[in-house]
Amino acid sequence: MTPSFLLRLSLVVVVFVSVTQAQDAEITTKSLVVPGKSGKPDIRCESTYRGKTCIMRVFSERRPSGEFVPYARSFQAGHALVVDSDEDRDGFFETFAVMEDAEGGRTHVEVFRRDRDATMHPVSAEELKKMQDMLDGIAGFWREALPPK
Repeated sequence: MTPSFLLRLSLVVVVFVSVTQAQDAEITTKSLVVPGKSGKPDIRCESTYRGKTCIMRVFSERRPSGEFVPYARSFQAGHALVVDSDEDRDGFFETFAVMEDAEGGRTHVEVFRRDRDATMHPVSAEELKKMQDMLDGIAGFWREALPPK
């Protein structure tokens, strides 16, 4: 086998593997609208999948104009989850949270605030503790509701 043949063969293999992986990792998006009740707006959840794995969700509220405006986005890779949210619904995503499942069913979290100039600052220890306590409570609820078999 000549070096030229080996180069061509390796190029064909690389292209084949790339095409195969691209087919396996098809990107799809599913959308669900939950009607609002008691004066609350409709909520739309768009979930984006790579293959069968959900990698992104965007939550939007329907405005009086009829358009849906995003207020929260989440991105997931393995056991890590990143959430970007617009707490006051003004169109600016000011809260950024990074979460990861830790040992014992606990979720480790770090939360940041984004300024209008795009700088970010960690939240106070008190605010972080409130968030951690809330996540621990949610995890405890699900452990009780769906105990391991």
